Amino acid sequence: MTRVGVRLIPTTGLILGLFAGPYGTWAQLSPTATQPTTPPQTQPATPTDALWLRVTASELNIRVLPDPDSLVVARVPFGTLLRAIDVDTHGWYRVLPPTELFGYVAREYIQPDVDSTGLVSIQTGTLRVRAGSLVQRGDPVTLDVVARLERGERVRILAEDGDWFRITLPDVVRYYVAGTHITVIDADEAQRLLSQGAAVTAAPESDDLPTPPPATAPTPTGPDLGGAWGQRLVPIEKAVTTEANKPFAEQQWDELIVRLRPIAAQREEPLVAALAAGWLEQLERRVQQQETARRAEEILRRSDRDQARHEREMARLRAVRAAATRPAYTASGLLMRSLVAGTGGGADTVAFKLHDPLTRRLEAYLELNPTDRALATQWVGRYVAVSGERRTDATLGTAVVRVTALVDLSDTAVPVTQPAPTRQGR
Repeated sequence: MTRVGVRLIPTTGLILGLFAGPYGTWAQLSPTATQPTTPPQTQPATPTDALWLRVTASELNIRVLPDPDSLVVARVPFGTLLRAIDVDTHGWYRVLPPTELFGYVAREYIQPDVDSTGLVSIQTGTLRVRAGSLVQRGDPVTLDVVARLERGERVRILAEDGDWFRITLPDVVRYYVAGTHITVIDADEAQRLLSQGAAVTAAPESDDLPTPPPATAPTPTGPDLGGAWGQRLVPIEKAVTTEANKPFAEQQWDELIVRLRPIAAQREEPLVAALAAGWLEQLERRVQQQETARRAEEILRRSDRDQARHEREMARLRAVRAAATRPAYTASGLLMRSLVAGTGGGADTVAFKLHDPLTRRLEAYLELNPTDRALATQWVGRYVAVSGERRTDATLGTAVVRVTALVDLSDTAVPVTQPAPTRQGR
């Protein structure tokens, strides 16, 4: 199965990646700018005079997070020009979005006015703003939260959608494209393409296409990993990445969990401790997922073994049954005791019967002479065949065989559940 990733940007400034496999998720963590790594990039560093992007794929997704699993809010076709605002170290470009994008807020917390605006009327906390999408339809409650509004803030209402209002998104919302399907071009090339009719997602700020601020590396806001505890955390991150790249069943997390615990428990560097605690929680959850997967696999293996054993036994019974149904025998089946007495009396008293092991159908009652009756007592539960005179007994309502020969056709006893006797009348 193809692995997919979820990369979250926490307030610590570190990148936390959750990658889903057949049995759960695993964590990949990248340090802050104070401890840089070298992620795979498909684009060179963006120069200050090249802040336009040209789409090179047939379609390019615009997302609300720099994450390949986040919500796609719009798609733009090949050749479209995008205005780049920033680029991170993982190759994601922050861009100006199409003007028709929108967000969702819960209708019950907005007090509408006559001018298509509304006032946030939440009593406590903040009101979540969820991203809408021009290309993906979903329940708003499941969509990405991209902003929060305080009580008393005003929003512009675009439309009603059930229990939700569609609103113009706040300016704090950001939009991203992956750098794998774009080409960075300079302002002169953008001007030339626009003059030839190229589409652009956002109108230029002026006719001379002014260059937006140069792309810069994000300002580090996470913990300082230069301290004694931070330095202990850096090699653990590398070990987590290495371990996560192994096959699921081969991943070993116990040693890393032991190394993380004292870092999470220390109080000298609180931000480092909080970060280590988050990693620790992820790895402990991963161990639980592995154990669940192992138990599930063992149950499947046992089920497969039981099924194979059952199929072999049924095949053996079918073969024995086929051999026993040859014309040489009057009847065949599993030999079982009977609680029903026949009409012969004495030595001919019915004390045994034959059942088909596959259909559980009663084949015949047996009338046995003393010698065969003693033998049948030892063969109860075995597959046998009988020869003799067959007749229908009106009292019993089924066939009765006066046995002249009794033959054991099974190598071992076949365990069966003997049906309870049928009550006849009161």
